[in-house]
Amino acid sequence: MAFARGWKGHAHTPSYLVKDAEIAYILPAKVMAMTVVDLLWRKAEAAASIIQNHTPLMTKEEYLAFMRSLFNESFFPTG
Repeated sequence: MAFARGWKGHAHTPSYLVKDAEIAYILPAKVMAMTVVDLLWRKAEAAASIIQNHTPLMTKEEYLAFMRSLFNESFFPTG
């Protein structure tokens, strides 16, 4: 997985700060837009091929069950 490096610090922490808005926001948006263009080019042949040839690792029900299993609360004793 690749990341645009227009920030410093650790994500989801107070140290996370954008240092270059162009790289942090604009570049990823451009890359995503170009990906969509590539997938839809020539009557979406590439997208259709991916959809037709992809074998999911989980069914929808298995995926939802897995995602729901990640949501939990943990209580720790205080004191």
